[in-house]
Formats: sequence, structure tokens, C-alpha cells
Amino acid sequence: MDDVARSAAGASNFAATLVQIALIDIIFSLDSVITAVGLVRQIPVMILAIVIAVGVMMFCAKAIGDFVDRHPP
Repeated sequence: MDDVARSAAGASNFAATLVQIALIDIIFSLDSVITAVGLVRQIPVMILAIVIAVGVMMFCAKAIGDFVDRHPP
């Protein structure tokens, strides 16, 4: 396999991995929002929970990305 084909295959796998992570993240986010709506009657509490969750995800994104880079499929 030449370098161009390997590069294209790597880019394709990387893009597919990003799409999978994004879809899973969206599904879990929607699940969390639906659960919060069902459990919380105070909208400010739900908004605060979502803001905290996004903050935690942003804080952990680099560590998770580094882990994925070290352990390719």
C-alpha cells in the first residue's frame, strides 16, 4: 500500500470516528436533557446542570482525545 492510500484510509477512519463520537454525544446529551426535564421542575436547575455537563465534557475532551490517539482501533 502506498503512502497516499494509507493517508486516505487514515483520514477516512478518523472522520468516521469523529462522526461516531459526535452522534453518541448527541444521543447522550438528548437523553440527559429529557431526563432532566422529567426530574426537575425548576428550569434554572436544568440549565445549570447542562452548563456544568458541557464544562466537564470540554475539560475532559483533551484527555479522551489523547487516549483515543494512543489506542487506535
